[in-house]
Formats: sequence, structure tokens, C-alpha cells
Amino acid sequence: MTRHVSRAALASTVLAWTADTGRPLVVGNGFLSREVVAAGDGDHVVHLLAGMGLAPAVAAGMTLAGRPAAALEGDGNHLMGLSGTATIGLAGIPLTHIVHWNGGWESTGGQRVVDLGRAHDIGATFGYATTETVDDPAALREALTSAANTDGPTLIHVIGAMGDPPAPRSALTMTDFTARFRHWTKTPG
Repeated sequence: MTRHVSRAALASTVLAWTADTGRPLVVGNGFLSREVVAAGDGDHVVHLLAGMGLAPAVAAGMTLAGRPAAALEGDGNHLMGLSGTATIGLAGIPLTHIVHWNGGWESTGGQRVVDLGRAHDIGATFGYATTETVDDPAALREALTSAANTDGPTLIHVIGAMGDPPAPRSALTMTDFTARFRHWTKTPG
């Protein structure tokens, strides 16, 4: 049996880390967004509904505006938004980019994405300071701690598996999501 990190463990670990380090967390759409809400969410989380592939780009903008941020997305979102990944790496934007790599667009029917074995060099190719692949919650916590002490961008691929039961739909409304987005995208100061 291959080791992997469940969506629930990923969401709770990343939520705790971003809360502890004072970073806003930008979450892509799909089952991960639901999982983050189910794990306790928090006012520091910005959900991008209908923003497939844009979480790292929004986190990069927040970081450049003076709010060091983190991005969390699934592998399907990640592959759809490689231009944001390239911009982050090539510009050296110091943010933490976490990708749940379960092999498919699970929330839309399980279509397969490119194998992680062929995509593991994405971070290095685009100039990320650090790229890691983890397959258990302890290794994820260690990678996040290391990322907090890295001057450049960090890409963490978290090995997942298809078939985790989805968390329930969120009771948060579009008005709630909009208010958070507006709050966290204001220039600090």
C-alpha cells in the first residue's frame, strides 16, 4: 500500500501552519476547499470559487503587496495554472505553494492528470528555491516548517489518493467568501 496524506489531514495541517505563521491561505476550488472549511477554516482563508488554477497567482499578488501568503490547491488546479507557478518561480516570490497530488480531477469525475513522476521537476524547472514531495503528515509539517525559513518560493507536492470521501458542502456564502477576499487583498499598512 502506497503512503499518502488524506485531504482531511492536509487541510488541518496547512490550516494550523498558516494560522501559526500569520499567513493568509488561498485555497483553490474543489474538494480541498470543502475540506478546509470542515477542518475549521478561519478568517485567514481565502477561497477561490470558480478560480481554477489561480490560487498561487492570487497568493503571489498578496505576497508582493506585503502579505506573505500560502497557496493550497489540487493537482488539477495546479496543472491548469502553471503560468502562476512559472511567474512565482521565475520572479522568486517567497511564498509556500502546496499541491495535493492525488492523480485526478476528483471533484469533476476523476479524470486523470499527468503522473507526478513526470511532473516532480516543475518547481525546479520554474526556479522555486525548494521543491519537496511528502507522503505523510509528519513530513508535511517538517516541509512547512522548512518553507517558513526559506527566502524564495517553496513548492510542496503532497501525495494523496483518489477516493477519500468528500467533506460536506460549506455553509459559507459567496458574500462570506467575497468579504474575506476583499479583506486580505487590501494593501497592508
